[in-house]
Amino acid sequence: MTKTDPSHTDEARGVQQTATGNNNAQLSGDKSVLNVINVNHQLDNKAGTLLSQQIDDEQGLKISWESRDNELLMGYFKQCRKYDSFFSSHVKLDEDEVRKYLIATGLAYKSQEGHTFLTHAGVIFCCKRDLIPLDIFHVCIKLVQRTDVEDLNVETFGSVLYLYKWLTKQLAPFLNRKIGSPDNRDETGGEILYSEYPRVAIIEGMVNFLIHRNYFQDDIGWVTVYSDRIEFTNPGQSEIDPDRLLMAMSPLRPRYKRNPRLIEAMSRAHLNQREGSGILRIRRELEQNRSYRSDGGLGLTIENDSENDRFRLVIYKRVPQLSKTIDSSDVTSVLPHLVYQPGSAPPLPSLIIGREDDLRELKIRLGFHGSAKHPSKIQVLTALRGWPGVGKTTLAAALAHDPDVIANFPDGVLWASLGSTPSLLAELAAWGRALGTDDLLKAETVEEASSQLTALLQNKRMLLILDDVWEPEHTIPFKIGGRDCAMLVTTRVNNVAQAIAPTPDNIYKLSVLTDENALHLLQTLAPSVIEKYPEKSLELVHELEGLPLALQVAGRMLSSEANYGFDVAELLTELKQGAKLLEANSPADRADLANETTPSVAALLQKSTNRLDALTRDCFAYLGVFAPKPATFDLNAMKAVWEIEDPKPIARTLVDRGLLEFVPELNRYQMHALLVMLAKSILVER
Repeated sequence: MTKTDPSHTDEARGVQQTATGNNNAQLSGDKSVLNVINVNHQLDNKAGTLLSQQIDDEQGLKISWESRDNELLMGYFKQCRKYDSFFSSHVKLDEDEVRKYLIATGLAYKSQEGHTFLTHAGVIFCCKRDLIPLDIFHVCIKLVQRTDVEDLNVETFGSVLYLYKWLTKQLAPFLNRKIGSPDNRDETGGEILYSEYPRVAIIEGMVNFLIHRNYFQDDIGWVTVYSDRIEFTNPGQSEIDPDRLLMAMSPLRPRYKRNPRLIEAMSRAHLNQREGSGILRIRRELEQNRSYRSDGGLGLTIENDSENDRFRLVIYKRVPQLSKTIDSSDVTSVLPHLVYQPGSAPPLPSLIIGREDDLRELKIRLGFHGSAKHPSKIQVLTALRGWPGVGKTTLAAALAHDPDVIANFPDGVLWASLGSTPSLLAELAAWGRALGTDDLLKAETVEEASSQLTALLQNKRMLLILDDVWEPEHTIPFKIGGRDCAMLVTTRVNNVAQAIAPTPDNIYKLSVLTDENALHLLQTLAPSVIEKYPEKSLELVHELEGLPLALQVAGRMLSSEANYGFDVAELLTELKQGAKLLEANSPADRADLANETTPSVAALLQKSTNRLDALTRDCFAYLGVFAPKPATFDLNAMKAVWEIEDPKPIARTLVDRGLLEFVPELNRYQMHALLVMLAKSILVER
């Protein structure tokens, strides 16, 4: 637990009382009103909405439309205009449009007499400072600076929009400082500059501080700047265990939401991530900036202070002297001027849901449990196999960024994406450059380069990842790790996994998502669509059979249409049929980083069918046309469809290429729904 300023406890109530005493709001501290608000705040959590307007009316707690801070609201809506389809470019940004927007988003309401009032969420979000009833809404914060340069102690209060603007100005000096890293240079030889504090991480932490606070708790929020860290301390603990938040690879949502309308309002202007994703974004920004504490851990800690009923989030300043050791084990990804560094892992996936158990199992197979200081096994090899689009690359990338992996492989992670026609010599040379030498560029043969890498890795403790392997022999030059290295190989090709794995136990089959996780993924990407069309959305989830690639593409297409204000009922039907899904581009994290291109879904899948001979490709296509739902077949059915005497050789090829899967429990062969769509499209092309 981080040692914190004792004034966080001693001074909190005094500041709130001072602000309340200075406030000239029209409401006094009516205990009956306060009790009703507290009761309904509990109802708000359970119902997932802020306090009901009916209870506002009954209790006489009416904050008029004129109480809004119009200047701050206009600035907010100009930001919304960039992202929110409610404000198209031709809509005049006038008071009527603003009123409609606030009513539509639950920040204002109309009484039976036709008068407009701010809801409780609206008061907290955009009310003028001197009109906020501070004995009811506790909106005070205190900024404390305790550094070697300056001590500062400033307090203020106001709406979320006011505090966002105020804090952004106060923290601005800490967001513009850069640190050089002589040991890390770009392709031109220039020194890479990092941030002391990544701007996006601090802004996300600040917004998290503002929108997840319990505004009905008689307490104050604290922002404390130390020489080595910035702390955000909120009234109200997190319902989700902080350790789960730190380790999660996908958004986590509490059973009861606090301030859902504030969360939605800020995310509409892209001032924060969608609910449940803020901590993931902070982690990603810190990893990309290589921000680590002096003990080597990622520069982020979070904790619940149960004694004072508070939540604390701490972001640490990047430690320059650690750059050399940390940089070798981290992943260089999305830097402003360097999108991709050969030999390194791709960026941390922006969205991964339902893979916690798979991630845990892979770490065990790599020889360690989360609590182990070092792997208990060495020179381990795991083959990760599964359908095209099931998320093998995504899971491997998540593994490369996992804190346990970073800690247990202190010399880092090397990554090579091979594909069907790899340049093995170039990939080996990229690993050499990642290890700090250009000598492998002079190697004339793959064998020579492999031998040089063997010497470089002899005393290293590294994780070696080979992604998208199509031929067993392609892995041989990369089996060069020292006795403390481990290797993970991903492949869609069944016979590759069987050939490279020492035993069948060394093959890990990655399954599709469960219905629950698949719906969660779709809901994360297109929440308004799920809310409006729950049954059709569930039908789509079933149709896509839990394949993450298909679900991500469908979710982004649905979200895009909904954001334009279009009805998506027709698109839901079209996605079930498959043609639009195959034509769409794949998610950004499936891009070819080296060539800066993003393939279509069909192009990703056709990597498997393009390697088939004409007869086998025809058989695959016809199998899709006659596929039942779900698409399972026995050998007799294949024999009948293909009109051949012995279907086994073709079935064997399709299984080896990852286009069919044998299911022992059914004694039948299965084709995934997305591959059925692809098979049908092959015949349509002809």
